[in-house]
Amino acid sequence: MSLIRRLLLIAAFAALALVLGLIASSVLAQFLWFRNVGYETVFWGLLLTRAGLFVGTFVVVTVYLLLILRTGARTGEVGRIVSDLTDGGFVGATRLAQLALLLGIALVLAFVFALVISG
Repeated sequence: MSLIRRLLLIAAFAALALVLGLIASSVLAQFLWFRNVGYETVFWGLLLTRAGLFVGTFVVVTVYLLLILRTGARTGEVGRIVSDLTDGGFVGATRLAQLALLLGIALVLAFVFALVISG
């Protein structure tokens, strides 16, 4: 594995850890506040509602993007899309690698969309 690839992997994990840490600290602060004022059941209701919105949105957006990806794979547009995204640097890659790249992008987009919708 090249040095650049390792650095990108480390940066991705660090960003993920930062996002999860920020979310966890926010949830903990809200829990402590709701418990302090005696509305712990309201906190759990809000948390479960947000979690349900997140999961539901993530599933719907992921399925939608995967259907688009499947259509692109059938029509042969995957190679052109990947080439456009990477400025031609990914053209020699196998079709499976190209689909994996687009799948990763689709999952990241679905995650961000679900995060925004769930608040």
